[in-house]
Amino acid sequence: MKNKILLTGATGFIGKNYYKLYPDNIVCTVRNEKENNFRDIFKIESLTSKNNWKDILVDVKSVIHLAGLAHSKSYSDDDYNEVNYLATINLAKQAAECGVEKFIFISTIGVNGIESNKNAFSSFDTPSPHNSYAKSKYQAEILLNKIAKETGMKLVIIRPTLVYGQDAPGNYKSLLNLVKKTPLLPFGAIHNERSFISISNICSLINFCLNSDEADGEIILASDGYTVSILEFTNFIASTVNRKIYQIPIPRSIFIFLGKLFKKEQMIGQLINDLKVDDDETRNKISWRPNSTNIVRK
Repeated sequence: MKNKILLTGATGFIGKNYYKLYPDNIVCTVRNEKENNFRDIFKIESLTSKNNWKDILVDVKSVIHLAGLAHSKSYSDDDYNEVNYLATINLAKQAAECGVEKFIFISTIGVNGIESNKNAFSSFDTPSPHNSYAKSKYQAEILLNKIAKETGMKLVIIRPTLVYGQDAPGNYKSLLNLVKKTPLLPFGAIHNERSFISISNICSLINFCLNSDEADGEIILASDGYTVSILEFTNFIASTVNRKIYQIPIPRSIFIFLGKLFKKEQMIGQLINDLKVDDDETRNKISWRPNSTNIVRK
């Protein structure tokens, strides 16, 4: 009887936290066989479109696919295409052939776009991936849906907003380093609306989708269920490291001017523009609810 769950990307931020919370029946992909943080491992040298998964998939009921290349200037378009798109499709095809019942794919809110403007993002929006990373995830989504329809394998696509928590990488780590380096931050006049999701909530959502049929065939936009400004979010980060900071009220127009001057419009936009998701849509699709811990009240 198939009862195992294949967790790719188990050594990454979300993967290792998911395993700590829900370790039962999990097989973790690792590069090093000496990895001793997991009870049951499957070694792959690297994630490519040539991986042979069939030896492990024989016993696997569900796949949680977290592995992939994150957004970074060090990767080329070809890198993203190979790892996030082609390698994902290779795994999904073999999973379907081996009788895997459910495939959970962790995509990105970047598939919707870089900012939400007046209306919150919805899964029904026309996709607008803004970089190679998001484009590779969207390409994978398209082919995964085709595979699911042709084979009957259940598919859940989760598009998380920025995931925060202890040891989180990426933009959260950059903001944390900024808070640690200087007591003066320039966000006192920035009251934008951005959706985020805690590491505990994204793990809880993945586990819900694994064990419920409510999300089968759905695209789930993942967040904590409310929005905060960059001012509130950096204040929250400071509180988690017991750091006292002072927020200087720099006008939004100055940020925009500096972004254009130094050709950093996208980076500035990620700080001061809106990126909110339609939480009502998620609540209407599934009965999962995020933990109610509120950043603003920290």
